[in-house]
Amino acid sequence: MLIYRTNLAARGEPKPYSPSIDMDDLPTVYIRPLRVSAKRKRRGTTSPVGLTRAAPDLLARIDRLVLSHALSDTAIGCAALNDPNAVLAIRDGRCIRDATRARLVQYLDKLEGRG
Repeated sequence: MLIYRTNLAARGEPKPYSPSIDMDDLPTVYIRPLRVSAKRKRRGTTSPVGLTRAAPDLLARIDRLVLSHALSDTAIGCAALNDPNAVLAIRDGRCIRDATRARLVQYLDKLEGRG
C-alpha cells in the first residue's frame, strides 16, 4: 500500500504535531542540540610536508616504457599509483613525495625486469 504526502492545510485539517503548551499558555521552545563534529587530525612532525620534488628524471624511463610496452601514460599512472592523471601531472611539473616516487620507481623496475 502506498502512502501519499498530503497537504493538510489545504484540506483544513490540523497539523499532526502541535507544540505542547505550558500552564502559563506560552509555547515550549525546542532547541536543537549542536552537532558534534569529528576532530580533524593534524599532521604530526613526521609528515612529509617538505619532502616533495619534481620528477623530470623519471620521464625518460616512462617514455621508453610507453614505446616498448605499448602502454599509455594513463595506464602507467593507474597501475603504479592508482591515479590516471599522475604521469600527465608529472609532465606538467607536479612535485611528488618520496613515497610516491618510490612506488613509481618500483613499478617501472618491475616493467623493465629489474625487480
